[in-house]
Amino acid sequence: MDVWYNLKSKLKSKAMKTYIGLDAGHNNLKLVLQDEGQENIEKVIMPSYILLQESLFSKSSLKTPGLVRYLDGTREDLKNKAWLMGAAAIEANEKASVPLAAVADGNGKVEYCLHSLLSLLSNFPPREGWDIILSCSNHRADVYGKVIKKSLEGWHKVSLAGKETLVNVTVADVVDEATHYKPKNSGGDVVLLDFGGGTSIFVKYSAQGINVAREVVDVGVDDLINLIYDDKETYSLLHKDRSRHEIRKGLENSKGDRVFYGLEGRGGIEITPIYIRNLKTWLSAYMKDILSLTSKSLRAGATLQLIGGGSLLPNLEDILTAILTRGGKEAHTINKVTKIALWANSLALLELSKAYKIKNFSKSKISLVSVRVAE
Repeated sequence: MDVWYNLKSKLKSKAMKTYIGLDAGHNNLKLVLQDEGQENIEKVIMPSYILLQESLFSKSSLKTPGLVRYLDGTREDLKNKAWLMGAAAIEANEKASVPLAAVADGNGKVEYCLHSLLSLLSNFPPREGWDIILSCSNHRADVYGKVIKKSLEGWHKVSLAGKETLVNVTVADVVDEATHYKPKNSGGDVVLLDFGGGTSIFVKYSAQGINVAREVVDVGVDDLINLIYDDKETYSLLHKDRSRHEIRKGLENSKGDRVFYGLEGRGGIEITPIYIRNLKTWLSAYMKDILSLTSKSLRAGATLQLIGGGSLLPNLEDILTAILTRGGKEAHTINKVTKIALWANSLALLELSKAYKIKNFSKSKISLVSVRVAE
């Protein structure tokens, strides 16, 4: 019998499983994991970029994080195929200015969800095998949930960063983005704004923690980056050589209120005035619909929490407060969950995976609970 089938039996007999929360975002892939019986939670984040043309990364080291070769398993369509994801994909791509965004839209999140999981796992120390219970999210779980689950589940014999291993995946649930994160009880209604790379989400919770309203808009940080890229002053400063990736890099690595094109101290050029001008436009015009809903809820006494990578944008809170309090209204409370803003979704998804009660490995049932993430 093939060695990896023996390993399947060995994995099935083990009590320890690995619980995972996977947040495959438009700009970043985020994964948190916790092994059964362990307190430690590990995290990894990678840019949401993928290269499928093996010729572009054939010279990359086999130990490169993000490099995966699918050897055998449930996904027969992937057999003997390889891909490279994350920062290494950007560096390896010499023929195009920007690599393919793995999860740029709903279809990408479906097509590349297993690619994303396996590439993220390649960042961890090698294991003989992984027995995973996973939860993930999508902005349209009702449309894509079943397909995502089918594409992830099963046995996968793969090479992760040059090390062969067997990965078994059971999907606990695929849920709507921003509905599984439960804000702390504030004694009243809570509005949650999740600023993502490609979409932004308004969710309103009652004082009892019940989701009473949800609105998704196809606007995110990428639209802000495009505004900065197309700004006449940006063109005047950088001309045709300007790059959306360098703008993004500056936003994600900003220190304090100053924003640079590229990295500060490494040849970066300060673009703070350009950024502030376009941030105001992005919030007041592009986010108009969900901010209108937010303002109405705040006037009725709700509090506001910000999550998602976009919530960490420099100066966001000050400008957002100014927009929401126009007309001389009293400033509203904005609670940016700074310590977990980037990880709020994936941490809540991890809790869903841990709440998954296994009756029978082949006939499992889902036990859903209200999830509250500790700050």
